[in-house]
Amino acid sequence: MPNPPPNGAIEATVTVGSSCGYCTNSDRRPAISDRLVHSPADRPGSGIGETPLATFPFLKFGNSGASVEGLQKRLLRLGFNPGPLDGDFGQKTEAAVKDFQRKHGLEIDGKVGPLTWAAIVAAENGSEPATSTPFGAKLITVAVDQFDTFHLRNEADTRLCRQIKRYWDDLGLGFTSCTTVPWSAVFVSWCVKKAGATAEQFKFSAAHSQFVHAAIKNADSDRGVFHGLKFNSTPLRVGDILQNNRGGAERDFEFARTHSAYESHSAIVVQVSLIGANSFAVIIGGNEGDSIRRTMVDLNASGVVKQRANNPFISIVRRVA
Repeated sequence: MPNPPPNGAIEATVTVGSSCGYCTNSDRRPAISDRLVHSPADRPGSGIGETPLATFPFLKFGNSGASVEGLQKRLLRLGFNPGPLDGDFGQKTEAAVKDFQRKHGLEIDGKVGPLTWAAIVAAENGSEPATSTPFGAKLITVAVDQFDTFHLRNEADTRLCRQIKRYWDDLGLGFTSCTTVPWSAVFVSWCVKKAGATAEQFKFSAAHSQFVHAAIKNADSDRGVFHGLKFNSTPLRVGDILQNNRGGAERDFEFARTHSAYESHSAIVVQVSLIGANSFAVIIGGNEGDSIRRTMVDLNASGVVKQRANNPFISIVRRVA
């Protein structure tokens, strides 16, 4: 992308969810693609809830100007040291952006696009949900690390295939193939295990329906540390696991409560941004587009998942203790 003009107004295109290998076109959130004609980035307290997300400029290493200085001021207020407030996006500012992204479950690339702006403003406005438990913070760290390392690789590539085999082997589930056997539930299970959960706490499985069913049973009997909840019964939290239908099915929570063997998908919630009508979550899942991908999910102003027509959402799995 070319460097922006001095006022920081550029055209930024960010596509999220377009590599979703299990959903139809109508499942995908439209790309964020707008010409930026005004930059409120240097106005303390300006909120995305009142200002269109696309009006925040795309900023990266080497940029300079008032928009960069505004970014530096925001980072400093949030406790991330960008170096001198001089309007130059140098190494210290890039390092501060990466630290912020790491803490908030974002892709750690040091660039400030719509997702990073949304997280900055949500944090500044005090509307950023906390992770439900220290486990949640560990889980998003694991998931984001896997995304950062492998999202540009296909499951048939040697490096990602080797990691997929590790997912299966570490769980003791028996690896057979990187390309012919679905591995999305194994990805989620592996991340949960690496975050510190045990087999007694979480049902590691090659089927999403199995660990969801086990979590719902825990919730029904008020036991265990992972509970299965109806997708719209509670605001979504960072560190949750969000389950949805796949293959055009329309199974609901009551079906998931009474069945443990059916086709579905789930992904790990790594970001929740409560910004009024523009509220959204970012989830990371495996075996999406034959790799590890990020997807955006629409939320209402309270942070509750909005239902969708195709491959509707079913449940949330949450660590509660």
